[in-house]
Amino acid sequence: MIPDRDIYQIAIAMLHRYGASASTYAELEAEKLLDEGNEGKFRTWLRILLAMEQLQEVPPSPTLH
Repeated sequence: MIPDRDIYQIAIAMLHRYGASASTYAELEAEKLLDEGNEGKFRTWLRILLAMEQLQEVPPSPTLH
């Protein structure tokens, strides 16, 4: 199993590379792997997708005045 730290590093890299399309790319990759019967890699892409969603939910830090 891939450590959570690595999953989040991949998620961050995906967001930087693909921007708003990152989630769509991850969903398509997961679907492809599921269709191929590769459940292990499918679950990995689901974890990456969830990590991207969590990273995008984090509110910005408040600005100190």
